[in-house]
Amino acid sequence: PAKDAVQQLNFWSDKTVAVVAQGLIDFLDRYEGQLDNVGIGVGDTTSFQQYPEQTLAFEYAPGLFVQPSDPLYFTTVYFTFINRVAQIVGQQHPNVTINVMSYNWTEPAPLCDIEDNICILFAPAQEDITDPINTTVTSTNNSSFQYLETWKQKTRNIIIYNYYGCFLPSKEYPRPIGAR
Repeated sequence: PAKDAVQQLNFWSDKTVAVVAQGLIDFLDRYEGQLDNVGIGVGDTTSFQQYPEQTLAFEYAPGLFVQPSDPLYFTTVYFTFINRVAQIVGQQHPNVTINVMSYNWTEPAPLCDIEDNICILFAPAQEDITDPINTTVTSTNNSSFQYLETWKQKTRNIIIYNYYGCFLPSKEYPRPIGAR
């Protein structure tokens, strides 16, 4: 895409934080007392571009910066955005958890901390349920499970989202695979 093409929300923008937070607050207000979880996420987008922001160092905490060349740059930008939304929503709805997928480019844990009212839905989209999740072989589709180690350092609010045989093994194995 062209450098000026915007593929989704500007995660660097204070205005975007305010709009997304207010949308969640309005939604939760509508169902006051009925919901204790709400989900937001990037869905199936595998990347995003925002110029010139993505070419600049990003301050994810006071005095702490991540550079665009860092492999954790985009996941840190994204989860800093999510943290800021969660802080605002938490002021109005302190008993609500925001569920956010760690998926595709957000599988690696970010450099930033994670707010207490966020639950990470770790979603290894290419998971192969015929291989163990604790593999150390980086060529397997389950190598992304290694990211759980750093996620566990960020939060104890983690759920593993399982695609349940939708990808590679779906032609060879019925569901469910008992050992899993």
